Amino acid sequence: APPDNKPTPEERRNCEIYFNREMESLTRVKVILALDKFAFDAVAHELKSRNLNLPKPLLFRHGGEFQVGPYW
Repeated sequence: APPDNKPTPEERRNCEIYFNREMESLTRVKVILALDKFAFDAVAHELKSRNLNLPKPLLFRHGGEFQVGPYW
């Protein structure tokens, strides 16, 4: 693992294409579970790109829950 077990910027970019492809393949999503800030930020970025009405501020917190809508 990189220093402090955090992905490097290069690792993030390398994973992004696979994450985006996976998100595009999902339909009628009811729940997304992001287990850390890295995952939360990736999901938040994807949801923002879909112009969904997101709560503000949309900040990571342990045990946090956000309702985005019934489905996308």
